[in-house]
Amino acid sequence: MTPYSITTPEAANLLARPDVARLLKPFMRGPRTLSQVAQAQDMRVETLHYRVQQLRRAGLLRVVGEVPRRGRPLKLYEAVATAFVFSADLLSPEALQELSLGKAWLREFMEELERLTGTDEQRTVQVSLNSAGALIWGTADELPERPEHPAAYFTQSAALYLTPAEAEELAAELDTLYQRYEGRSGPKRYGLILGLTPLSRPVD
Repeated sequence: MTPYSITTPEAANLLARPDVARLLKPFMRGPRTLSQVAQAQDMRVETLHYRVQQLRRAGLLRVVGEVPRRGRPLKLYEAVATAFVFSADLLSPEALQELSLGKAWLREFMEELERLTGTDEQRTVQVSLNSAGALIWGTADELPERPEHPAAYFTQSAALYLTPAEAEELAAELDTLYQRYEGRSGPKRYGLILGLTPLSRPVD
């Protein structure tokens, strides 16, 4: 499938915003009315209508038909494509930074993790040297058991000492692991962040 080429900053900056682009997703699956999407997204039709008009003006959404009813018929909207591509030069500096660093998704991830691990009990933080002599920050408490959120896991580390070949091997293993679970259709949605990058600070 050849992606639809975006040539205007207006369209590019809308697609770079996860909160707006998510509202385009239902229309990428086929024609939908505003009420159908608003109900599925648990939002007010008026709020969705505002965003839909933005997407239409940017050329990302079009009217493809109507649903007859008593009174004014309901418009059917559909995305102009199911894949888009555009030059990063079209984005504002703020939008480019948000998109490239995944800030919006990272905020959502951390908010959900905080909601999951939040507790009225006092929590403790542990700072220690690991077996490799690296300084580690982390919680000294276990994640509380929550039946509605099974299998929550989060870790971060700046203490991997690898050769370039070992780093490439780890990156390939992480990608293989992700692909093993991608595309499954379980009843619960999970967020996943995987990242590996060399650090410029000297080895201590």
